[in-house]
Amino acid sequence: LTGKLYIQADTIVPGLSGYKDWKFSRLELYPNLGKTTKSIGKMTYKRSAPVTKKEIQSVKKSQNLLDSAQESLVYENAKPAITTFADGTALMTYLDDTEENSGGQTTLMYRLYQNGAWSDGKPVDKTGRLDTAAQMFSHNGFTYVMYENSDVAITEDMSEEKILQHMALKVARYDEESQTFDKVVTLRKAGKNWSYKYQFASDGTDLYAVWGENSSGDALLEEGKTKIYRSKLTEDSWVAPEELYRTNDTISDFAYGYVGDKFSLAMV
Repeated sequence: LTGKLYIQADTIVPGLSGYKDWKFSRLELYPNLGKTTKSIGKMTYKRSAPVTKKEIQSVKKSQNLLDSAQESLVYENAKPAITTFADGTALMTYLDDTEENSGGQTTLMYRLYQNGAWSDGKPVDKTGRLDTAAQMFSHNGFTYVMYENSDVAITEDMSEEKILQHMALKVARYDEESQTFDKVVTLRKAGKNWSYKYQFASDGTDLYAVWGENSSGDALLEEGKTKIYRSKLTEDSWVAPEELYRTNDTISDFAYGYVGDKFSLAMV
């Protein structure tokens, strides 16, 4: 008598997920009633399958291409984000973890929707290292995406805690004229204090990048002290981070935005 258990789950790190397959111990019913044989579980990483040409052609014939693109042109666990410019061009970012396009590391990609068709996917910043999902915001003629990028290649034998210590917080700027991400800036270097819940906030004039930092590098956010920071965009650069709030408690979720005539911070 035996059995199996399969679990797949996302982590709080956008785009970082995995699965585990357990095979339970075998309980012998005959001839040695009650005898058990243990099975050893092995952690593995489930990679997405590339989209086929047939699937892409099928989507291109759809009348609702823009609405269906997030499900049809990207991959499982892709965490897409999309914005549309004044001329009707749409920009979409998504995570690609296929060997063909990312070389084994989850890569932040982008596509453009123009003249009724989607372009081929290109990396936002081709580092060959793991990226997380992007938060997107348009401001003063440019579109910015904020995401995390590892400073080393991630391997299957690395613990979750070690992975988080190698994640740097970055912002990339998209230029509509060149149709490329022409500038990538590191807001926070990788280190012990893991950056999470990154987001943009604006009062209509100024743009801020906002994020939290957990002192214990705990992806489940069950322990550790918390600090919340913001960095202001000035012309084409980001100023040094400004501390907004600190507590000895763990904050699992928060939001920062312009309400009425001032910025407000809400947290859990």
